Order: sequence, then C-alpha cells, then structure tokens
Amino acid sequence: MSLKKGYVRLTTLFIDDSELHVFEYVNSDLRKLSYAYHYQNPSGSLIFRYDNEPHYPALPTFPHHKHIDEEKTPKASEEVNIDEVLKEISLHISKTRKKLANQRKQDNKTPNKRNTQFHNHREA
Repeated sequence: MSLKKGYVRLTTLFIDDSELHVFEYVNSDLRKLSYAYHYQNPSGSLIFRYDNEPHYPALPTFPHHKHIDEEKTPKASEEVNIDEVLKEISLHISKTRKKLANQRKQDNKTPNKRNTQFHNHREA
C-alpha cells in the first residue's frame, strides 16, 4: 500500500431511490488519476456513467467518455467532476418527477369507465 495514492468510494441514495456510485483513484494531492461516476435507477439499471477507462481510443475525448442508459457505444465527454454529476442528477430527478406528476394529472383527467358507466346508469 502506498501513501502517495488512495482510493475513494462512496454510494449516495437519492430521494427517488436512485443511486450514485463514486469511484476515484487519487494521488497524495487528491488529484484524480482515474474515476467513474455510475448513476442508476432504483432497480439497478444504468442511467449514465462517466469514466476514464482507456478502452475507447477512437473517441475524440479519449480516455474520457459517458455511457448512457442502454446505448452500446459510449459518447465522447470531457472530464467531469462530482459537482457536475450532481447537477445532472438533480436535473434528471426533477424532470422525472415532473413527468410522473403530469402522468398522474392525465390519469386523473381520464374518466374511469366503470365509474362513468355506473354514473350514466344512475342518470337513466
């Protein structure tokens, strides 16, 4: 074990039960040598992951890249930091919550066929 390098790992659980897994390998000045920020939904499926594993040399931002959902090929990405990742997660959660709220509103506007039939039957 070297005192000149270290490994940081943490998991954060968000209000919607999604999770961020942070992996950083740092030097003694806490400068990132390698990283992965893996964000997943409550069922464990990938939403996105940023990392700098050198396995996509054709990308213009090599070794930095971003894996998105179920896309097979990662996207080019500049190196990110934890603040940028947290902002992206915050936007994702906000959009998801708004989408769910809108779906609930639509569901409440759509009459329930059973209730409508019962209501119409009583009026007849």
